[in-house]
Amino acid sequence: MTQYYYISFLLLSIYNTSAWAQKVQISDPIDVTNEVDYRLISRYQNQVLLYRQTESTFVVQSFYNNDLKANWSKTIDFEKKDINTIKIIPHKESFSILYYFHKRGQTYLRGKEFNTDAEEIDDFDIGVFDSPHYIRDYQIIESKNKRNLLIYLPGQSDYTEIISFDVINRTRHWQTKLNLPNLNFYQEFQQILINNTGEVLVVYNKNNRRRKSKEHHFAICKITRSGKIDVYNVPFSNYITHDIEFQYDEINQQLVAVGLYSDTPLSPNGLFYFNLNFKETPTIKRSPLDESFMRSLTGIKKKKIRGIPNFKICELVLRRDGGALLVAEQRFSYETAVFSYPDESVYNQQSDFLYENILVASIHPSGEVYWKDVLYKSQSSENDDGRHSSFFTFTTNSNIRFLYNNDISWDTSIFEYVVSGSGQVQRNVVAHQERKNGVLPQLINSIQVSANEIIAVSERDQKLRLLKINY
Repeated sequence: MTQYYYISFLLLSIYNTSAWAQKVQISDPIDVTNEVDYRLISRYQNQVLLYRQTESTFVVQSFYNNDLKANWSKTIDFEKKDINTIKIIPHKESFSILYYFHKRGQTYLRGKEFNTDAEEIDDFDIGVFDSPHYIRDYQIIESKNKRNLLIYLPGQSDYTEIISFDVINRTRHWQTKLNLPNLNFYQEFQQILINNTGEVLVVYNKNNRRRKSKEHHFAICKITRSGKIDVYNVPFSNYITHDIEFQYDEINQQLVAVGLYSDTPLSPNGLFYFNLNFKETPTIKRSPLDESFMRSLTGIKKKKIRGIPNFKICELVLRRDGGALLVAEQRFSYETAVFSYPDESVYNQQSDFLYENILVASIHPSGEVYWKDVLYKSQSSENDDGRHSSFFTFTTNSNIRFLYNNDISWDTSIFEYVVSGSGQVQRNVVAHQERKNGVLPQLINSIQVSANEIIAVSERDQKLRLLKINY
């Protein structure tokens, strides 16, 4: 029987205190002993779809949306054996599964589209690569309108092989081996994007090291839908970047970049911002972080703080005015080999993960930091690749919610930080869980299916459950 319960909680905030109620539902357990992969697809009207895969079978399972009871399950077929699924793309009334296989030393990339009853609509060709490749999910980039798709592969030398594809019309815009003079993919590649018009943007972070810092700049290669190539250079002399995120702003028709920088090779001690409209060279706006803020962010107690170590940019949320919201998290991972006694040739690999505080900064289109804050948390785990840690970003028109497991245990409580556009922060308890439920949601892999609903998965003892939170 499907379990559900209502949770009342108190808003813990310096701004106000009020009572709210939420509904959290948990599905019956699903045996995934033989699964090699499972992924949430999306919610369609009155059902939620889940993709499941074993070594030889591919299944789509449906759950009723109102109570998460199992609805139906269907096996889907692929004509070719030994296929590898890469990505699942949900559409408004259907979904596509992208996959590839190797044949005669080549890599064939294809897609299948299904309706919401998991009935096949189309099997379409995306492209062929001349040599065998292992393609990962992150090598497939979608435009915000879900119409345009790009697949990129590093070549054997300095070139990057790219396919630009129209998902709606099932047509390939172009396929090329990009090899630009003085740009090295392996050493300088930063990010690749595709916008709603099908333009591809390839970003190189050139001379990002101390000896070459005077010549440090970003080289941004713009490839139009017809295949025309232009390169734009944005100087950032005498500074080192530690992490950076680019997004294309469809509303303001510009490329937005936000990142962490320092004036030494040590840990970052400032934020930077720029936007590129492809008409004039932008000036990068730097915002140094003062020592007291870095101390509150990292918890470091020593007298002098030179930077914020181990911070990773997790989200870049664009503002309608052309600014951006930067979200970064402090992450540590440690690996050790534990030898067995008395045979010390046998050992186990131990991996420990620590996910700490979140930095949130709202940046004006001028590059000035409008406000910044620290969202405090601490999550530690072992041998789980950190999939139960970090947070899920839940966006609405009025605020952003950061949902996270308070600790990594089977009786964890789910908390959230609610951040308004003006920077006010509330910390809420979403759910206090009873130990017998045995649910530890993988919130980082959740999907937002409406303005007030998210769905996550939890796996324990090879049993999978779906979990839904309604606001």
